[in-house]
Amino acid sequence: EIVLTNERFLVPEMLFHPADL
Repeated sequence: EIVLTNERFLVPEMLFHPADL
C-alpha cells in the first residue's frame, strides 16, 4: 500500500516535483 507517496503527490506535485521522480 502506497499512502505516503499519495499524500506527497496530492499537493506537493502542484508546488514542486518530489525527489521520488
